[in-house]
Amino acid sequence: MKVLLVNPGDTAATAATAVAFYGTTDASRSLMPNLALPTLAAMVPPGVEVATRDEQLGPLDFDEPCDAVCITGYANHRFRMPEVAAEFRRRGRLVVMGGPLVSLDPDWFRPHADVLVVGEAERTWPAFLADLAAGAWRAEYRETGPVDLMASPVPDYGVLRNDAYLVGVVQTSRGCPFQCEFCDVIVYLGRKQRHKTPARVVEELEEVYRHGYRMVFLADDNFTAYRRKAEAIVRAIAAWNATKRDRVSLLTQVSIDVARDPDLLALAADAGLALAFIGIETPNPAALREARKNQNLQRDLVDDVYAFYRAGVAVQAGMIVGFDSDTRDIFRTQYEFLQRAGIATVGLAILNAPEGTPLRARMARAGRLIDPRLVPDFATNLRPVCMSLEELVEGARWLVNKLYAPSAFLARLERMASLLPDRAPRRDAVVDAQAAGRGIAVIEALMRDFAALGAEYRGIVPRAVRLLRTKPVGILPLVLTQYRQVVASGRRRGVLDPALAALDAPDFARARRGVPVRAVASG
Repeated sequence: MKVLLVNPGDTAATAATAVAFYGTTDASRSLMPNLALPTLAAMVPPGVEVATRDEQLGPLDFDEPCDAVCITGYANHRFRMPEVAAEFRRRGRLVVMGGPLVSLDPDWFRPHADVLVVGEAERTWPAFLADLAAGAWRAEYRETGPVDLMASPVPDYGVLRNDAYLVGVVQTSRGCPFQCEFCDVIVYLGRKQRHKTPARVVEELEEVYRHGYRMVFLADDNFTAYRRKAEAIVRAIAAWNATKRDRVSLLTQVSIDVARDPDLLALAADAGLALAFIGIETPNPAALREARKNQNLQRDLVDDVYAFYRAGVAVQAGMIVGFDSDTRDIFRTQYEFLQRAGIATVGLAILNAPEGTPLRARMARAGRLIDPRLVPDFATNLRPVCMSLEELVEGARWLVNKLYAPSAFLARLERMASLLPDRAPRRDAVVDAQAAGRGIAVIEALMRDFAALGAEYRGIVPRAVRLLRTKPVGILPLVLTQYRQVVASGRRRGVLDPALAALDAPDFARARRGVPVRAVASG
């Protein structure tokens, strides 16, 4: 028996601004793997052949022989997942679909699959495999309770093309105690955060290290939500990293309020944290209150970002436009805030109401839901209040172009670099030379990639190297890779327009007319 585990490619309209952690830098490389693939592979029993296929790395072979095709995916895979499923089903393959998006919206995916796995998979996936071996499976396997993360296996990284990814992934917890109105994490995984032990986190770090990774994303919806848990894990990582001649650089997701805890920030930086993704969302206090993003209120957000920089940690921001209190001034306000804060890479989105969220329910009651496929450039499923949909899309297009103009990006990079401390010298000259060699290879590859983008981008890598060459290891390649992803994706989708970047503010007279908008069922 053979099982094929598939991560689909990204065809969502939001790819131009989905900067966070998924996307390709060329035809055969991706920033990081989908952790679901090696986790599911680790639960496959002996005697069952398992293979993983990541469409981010190249085309899928829909004729590949197998007994079941298992497709996972996130929000940006919503429309590609059914396309992939249809190709396999056309060839007579049994198609299983699961993952966060399927779990949040199973009815939408039900017509496209033979089997759905809803919820966390540690108990339901083995049950399906046993039924598959017996030749009699159910149409749905549903997890009804939280999973003990210590019962989840160490992911089997041996099934991946590890040379094709820059960053490895280790999950440290699931769930988030906050209650942001638009967030689907608390719907899917709950508000009670469940953690792996520090020893288990180190065990998984050792596994990804063994497979060659020297940058690792600590997959956690809010790594610092519980400070004592976070501190214990960070201390264990710091001790582990100190034993390595070639240290690992880390990425994770945190909330902005950890800036109040300089000791934890310093400890995290010492453990190897190079970049933190923070859901800042907006500098508009009314919008933060509306979204129940209380942890971001009554703070100087720019000073908080600077606290990360002074600790030696770069920041990537998740930003949203289209809140009910956002007026047409919000786009310029967001741009000025991000330039002042020096946040080099930004994941910008128009507000979206995922299935099951409080925001979705509120929008359904108000009759404001729309079909995201009807918005050409940005997948939003709700109608704004303080501007037209056309103006919202035009403003978002202007903001993406303004932020990712080379001069604006370099200005933010310079602000960040001015606050980052110089890194401490390495302890081992041999390791230092090896790391320098890898660094040169990465920079040379980035130079080629940026040159291919055009003359206006050729100077970015040399300038970034001058600004960041003495700064903490890991920041330079991560920031440049993320920037390049946005530019390449935006060009491919027709979102980037130098004429928009040249404007001081959105020209709403240019807003597209007649964007088709219609109410859709709330689901």
